[in-house]
Amino acid sequence: KKLHADSLGRDTEVAMVDLVDVTILPRMRFGKDKAKNHIPLMEKRVRMRSGTSHLRFEVGEEPGYVVIDRDNLLLDRMPEDNKQKVE
Repeated sequence: KKLHADSLGRDTEVAMVDLVDVTILPRMRFGKDKAKNHIPLMEKRVRMRSGTSHLRFEVGEEPGYVVIDRDNLLLDRMPEDNKQKVE
C-alpha cells in the first residue's frame, strides 16, 4: 500500500507502480558460518503494483527471510515490517 501525506499529516492512498528491491536471506547459521547470515541468496528489483503481489524466486539453498526495501530507499514509517520469515 502506498500513501501520500499532506501538510497536515493526513494520508491518502495512491496507486503504486514502483520498482522495489527484494532480498532473500538464508536461514540463520551458527558457529563459524554465522558471518554469512547477512549475505543475500538473491537481490532483485521488481515492479510492485497496488494490491496483493505474489512473487516466486528460486535460490541455491533454503531461504530464511525475505526483505522488501532492505536499504530503506523508500520512505517508510514502519520499516521493521519489511522482513518476513519464509515458511
